[in-house]
Amino acid sequence: MVDLQLLYRKLNKLYFNNRLPKDSKVTFKWMNAKTWGGDCSFWIPQIRISKPYHDAFPEELEDTMLHEMIHLKYHKHDKKFYKEMERIQKEGGTVHRRLLHTLRDVAPKHIYKCASCSHESRTFKTMQYWKMRCKCGGTLQKIF
Repeated sequence: MVDLQLLYRKLNKLYFNNRLPKDSKVTFKWMNAKTWGGDCSFWIPQIRISKPYHDAFPEELEDTMLHEMIHLKYHKHDKKFYKEMERIQKEGGTVHRRLLHTLRDVAPKHIYKCASCSHESRTFKTMQYWKMRCKCGGTLQKIF
């Protein structure tokens, strides 16, 4: 697992001239969020990074960290935020406004098929499929 504090220290030096809070003053946490890559608490300061998302897309970790680091400077997605993002991009950093993927881009862990209409449901969560019905009223069968 990547050391978030070391990554922050590297990026702070490279793109912010160490002007952001020192890494010892920022709390770093891995979280289990599946719908976003990270978040930043401007007031604490704290940066949380999604482990499931970055396990699936490790190449986006630096991008997410830079995005959250900009939030330490500018709380909202406003003109100042985007200007800072553009500055980093001009200096060779990769940072985007939003995630490039969703976890839906990754193969689902479970696939259920309707016995009547053959509709497939793909999900990352286990379902009690024996209790559930398809929209057509048919029963679901687990196929993967």
